[in-house]
Formats: sequence, C-alpha cells, structure tokens
Amino acid sequence: MSRRLFAGAAAALALPGGRVLARPGFDRDPFALGVASGESTPDGFVIWTRVLADPASTAPLHGDAYRLVYDIAEDPEFRRVVRSAEILALPQDAHSVHVEVRGLRPGRDYWYRFALPPDHRGPAGRARTAPAPDQAVDRFDLVFASCQHYETGFYGAWRDAIRTTPGRRPPDAVLFLGDYIYESSIRGEKVRQHGAGKPRTLDEYRRRYALYKSDADLRAAHAAAPWFPVWDDHEVENDYAGDVSQERMDPARFRAIRAAAYRAWWEHMPVRPSMRPRGPDAAIHRRVRFGDLLEIAFLDGRQYRSPQPCPRPGRSGSNNVGADCVERLSPELTMLGRAQEEWLHAGFRAASTRWNLIANQTLVAPVDLMPGPAELRRTDIWDGYPAARGRLLDAVVSSRLANPVVLSGDLHTNIVADLRGGASGAGAVVATEFVGTSISSPGPYRGELAEAALRAENPHVRFATARHRGHVELSIGRDRLSADLRMVEDVRDPATAARTLASFTVESGKPGATPA
Repeated sequence: MSRRLFAGAAAALALPGGRVLARPGFDRDPFALGVASGESTPDGFVIWTRVLADPASTAPLHGDAYRLVYDIAEDPEFRRVVRSAEILALPQDAHSVHVEVRGLRPGRDYWYRFALPPDHRGPAGRARTAPAPDQAVDRFDLVFASCQHYETGFYGAWRDAIRTTPGRRPPDAVLFLGDYIYESSIRGEKVRQHGAGKPRTLDEYRRRYALYKSDADLRAAHAAAPWFPVWDDHEVENDYAGDVSQERMDPARFRAIRAAAYRAWWEHMPVRPSMRPRGPDAAIHRRVRFGDLLEIAFLDGRQYRSPQPCPRPGRSGSNNVGADCVERLSPELTMLGRAQEEWLHAGFRAASTRWNLIANQTLVAPVDLMPGPAELRRTDIWDGYPAARGRLLDAVVSSRLANPVVLSGDLHTNIVADLRGGASGAGAVVATEFVGTSISSPGPYRGELAEAALRAENPHVRFATARHRGHVELSIGRDRLSADLRMVEDVRDPATAARTLASFTVESGKPGATPA
C-alpha cells in the first residue's frame, strides 16, 4: 500500500463506521462530473475527479471511502503509462481527490484517467507540465474566462475555447477568473434551472457545483487543458467583501457560510491539497511560471478587501457614486489586503520573465460612467479603491516590471484599456488591461450609443462592448502578445457558432494595445 493510500485509509477508518469499499456498486458512471488538471509545475501537476454518479441527486453522501486507481501516460492511447497508483476518495472531501503528480518531464503533454475497480473507468484528460524556469519558450497559448451563470445560457463558449482546427492547438492553460457558480437565481425566462434556492450550507454548495459540472461542454473544457482558477463573489454571495455580506448579516454567520462555500470550491477545483480551506480562510493567491517567457500572479480580490465605500442605505456591496463619495479616496482602503499587496509587489521586484500577467477578478482601469463634467464610479471594482490601484501601478513602475498585462473578468463586458500611472491616472501608459466578457451571464447592455459615450468619456479605454458572451484567447510570443476576443452568436442555443469579435496586440516593451 502506498503511503498516500495508507494515510487515506487511516483517515477513512477513523470515521464512525468508516470503510473502504472494495466493490462499490454503481448502476451508472461514477465519474459523471468528469476530470480536471491544473497547477502545472516543471515536474508535474494536479489531477482531480469526484466520485458522484448522479449530479442531480439530493441523497446524503455515502459515508464510506472509494479506492481509485489513476494512470499517467505520455500518449492519449495510454500505451506508455509512466505512473499508476491508488488513492482514496474520502467522504469528508465529498469523494473528491486532488493528486499532486511529481517526477515528470518539463514542458510536455501527459494524459491521465481514473478508474473505480473493478467495473468503472473515467474519461481521459490532457495535462501539461510547465517548462523549466530557465527554459527558453517561444510561445504560450492560454484562454481566460469568467462568469458562467447556469440559468442564463449554455456553455458554447467553452466548446469554442478548446476547438482544434488546422493551425490551432489546444491551449497550454485555462485561467478562470471567478463566478464559476452563481449562488442566486434570475428572474424571467431561463434556459435551464438551478432547481434550488440560494445555497447556505456545505451540502447545498456541493449540489450547486455538481449541477454546473453536469454540463458536457464545461467538463470537456476541464479535460482539454490545465486550469488555474480563482474565485470572485458569486461563489459565496454577490458583492461580499471580507466577512461583510451584501445583506449585512451577522459576521459570524457569514463566516460560516463563507467556510462552506470555500470548502465546496476547493472540493471541485483542480488545485493543491494544501489549498484546502481552514474554516472561512483559504489562500488562493499564487504565482505560476512558464519558462523564461511568462509568469502569472493570481490574485484574491474578495477575501481580504475593505468593504465597498459609500454603500446604499441599509446595504453593503456595490454602489454607483459621484465625487461626493470622498470615503473611496481613503488610503486605508484595500482591495487585496496588506499582506497580499506586499507579496505581489515583492514578486514584481523579483520577476525575471519576459511577460508578466496579473490575473485579477475585476476591472482595474478607472471608468467614469457619467458623460459630461460630473462623474459616476462603481465601487465594487478598483474604482472603489483608487489608492490601492495607485499602489499597484506604482509598484509596476518602481519595479520596472517587464511587459505587465492585467487580465480581468466580472463585468460581463469586453474591455481593452491602457493603464496609466500617476496619482490621477493621467500619466504615461504603464500596462495593458484585457477584460473578458462572460461565458453565459448577461451583460449590462445599453446599446451602441452608451458604449460610444463610455469610450468618449474614458479615452484610455480602447474598446468596450457588453453585447456578447464568450472568452479571450491569448497567444504570447517573445516579441508580442496577441489577444482574440471570441464571442458566441447565441448563448441560448446549445449548438451556437462562434467568431472573433476583435483582435489586439501588445508589442514587447511598448505598453498599450493596438487593433490587430
């Protein structure tokens, strides 16, 4: 018995009545939630699955453990298996497993699969190790996306993201920037139903994740490439900040809800076992390096942030405010928390790759939503925390960070913007920001005139439209970064076609995007 399996068996047998089932009986596929990989390193990655035959089931979790076998191969046909081992799927983890695979070769594809002996074998997935830190890398392709409300649309954007056509290879990585599930339902017509109210307990959050993972296009996207996920607000509650809920519930009660939500997120993501939450606390900010070409810093803009300034009466969370909201100018307000800020800035100073991406939940660029001399700012984005934004961009400049590019989600809107330095944000261009629209969640669409007015009021915004659903594809080379904003034709059609809405490039050493 391997050390990992022995430890898992000990944990299972420590449960009251706990057993390891040698021949569990399933009358359907126990891998209905699929497989996933992520957290690539030069010698390995994490592979994930969860044993659950019926995503729609409301029955209590089975109290015993399942013995799984996993294989790692150098080819998709599994003729060259390089690793095979056992692991236990434990009931306290909702029968999910997070296997950290080590000892592989850098910068290459591998394939993996799980089996539940003697009768069930799960689907195969593609994983990829990262290049060695000093390895010269000429190209890296990634997809980033966010916001996939189950009720408001199908996931044709995921099918498009992993398409393989002549000259296009699968992405090297998928970055998911938050709102994997939605805790809330919508009013009006729906393409499919949550079938339950707002989750508040661990069991309810587990069921919501299982429902979302029942989508075949989402499962296929997980199996196609390594994922690097972070959360935003809807994994817990809309617009929450730290332990302050939008509804201003008792902080102790909200921390219990946050603990359940964070735990369910970890159970369903291909992330490290060490990222397991401790109650309402979980560290998800991290860096990933891909050879000498690229480093990505993944941020957590929810857990440590200050409450949004100038909330609506009787509420917390976002508000649209004018110049009279002087509270938002306070240098004490933080989006990331002081410790995460210091970690991020230290990483800037130590950076040595040619490109440096900052994977962030929501819009960094300042945006005035009111045409004319008056101003209107939204407080749930970085406009609610301008001093924190200033510290971020000052750190980019002072560290001389090479080719910084910010990737953001949340707004259900495609935006391409210049990020300018200086206290007023009117200085030189220091970085580029790409905001991806949503996979399926509806956008704040007000028509072409509104979009034109937004661009006119904010000349640093090069492109903006909220009319489309989709994702963003980046191809990063040594001399330039290319971005394709992909859109689906009809999010309500499960077989929808897709196309490129717009393309931009960023030249190495020249911050700012230009149309391709």
